[in-house]
Amino acid sequence: MDPIIASLTASISVRAFYFHNSGTGDLVLGFTIRNGNATYGGGVYCGYSSSPAITYDDVGNNSGGDYSGCSPGIDCISADPKFISPTDFHLQPTSPCIDAGNNSVPAIPLTDKDGKPRIISGRVDMGAYEFRFGIFPGSGPIGTLITIAGGSFTTNSIVSIDFGTHQTMTTTLSSELGTFSTTFVVDTQPGGTKVITARDSLGNYATTTFYIPIIIALSISTNTIGFGIQDLNSWTGTKTFSATNTGNVLERFTIRLGTFTDGINQWSISLTNGDNRICAKYSVDSGISWQDITSYNTDLLLKNNVDINENVIVEFKIMLPTSTISYNEYNATLTITGEKEQ
Repeated sequence: MDPIIASLTASISVRAFYFHNSGTGDLVLGFTIRNGNATYGGGVYCGYSSSPAITYDDVGNNSGGDYSGCSPGIDCISADPKFISPTDFHLQPTSPCIDAGNNSVPAIPLTDKDGKPRIISGRVDMGAYEFRFGIFPGSGPIGTLITIAGGSFTTNSIVSIDFGTHQTMTTTLSSELGTFSTTFVVDTQPGGTKVITARDSLGNYATTTFYIPIIIALSISTNTIGFGIQDLNSWTGTKTFSATNTGNVLERFTIRLGTFTDGINQWSISLTNGDNRICAKYSVDSGISWQDITSYNTDLLLKNNVDINENVIVEFKIMLPTSTISYNEYNATLTITGEKEQ
């Protein structure tokens, strides 16, 4: 019996097929062949007395030409098969190879390379893997346009899509073959891995995941606070500013006070003020309770579980020394830090 070659995917750096003196009985069917490399016919080369039947294949982007000494036959295409990646030959939902094969090929296998059913939506796919359910792209920030598609659903049925924290993100109608495809934009929700579920009216469902990159960010309402000229041994006026979670996950805010200095001299810090020594306090509840800052350059908790877009109002004040070695202007840096809540 003449050889039958079917259902394979190749992305290679040499010629994919070479026929020589093979006659007319060979059948090349169901392949996706990309990136072959040869002087002539990087995809398929037909030499002396060779005329294989080449049908239902996707052959393209091969150095030296896709074909040499032969031509594509019935329902061959030369299009980007849209593999998941250069090393993962599963098909994206928008691949032209989906439902583009030939069910009548002799000895078609019952399963694909994953060991799963070879035909699931009425017509076999080109390549080694049958497409079932997927999302493309598989990751991206809020606002990314994504496509979800699948098969093996109830025919002519409403398919609902759950996306991450949002139930029934969108709905679509399956085809007479039980396939569907829909496109939508990723809306605002926390970053991380999101489970996507497609479910039809009879409870058939499939799941996949989408990753929203985690963004940790915050903004401060002002970059500078000034107390002006103050009396020694007295509290300054309270300075108020806000810190906002501008990321896409729950955050933990901390506060850190740098050393007060005039460039040469420094004030120390403690629970009580004294000679060249200050005390400092902060509040996040409108001054109902005040927290002490007893050391410089130490992270202290402002607030846990700061929600996305939540504003935290911070109040800050200091008590000046009882005496000071210098009457120059003293400055310090007050730093607010956000980190992903564990």
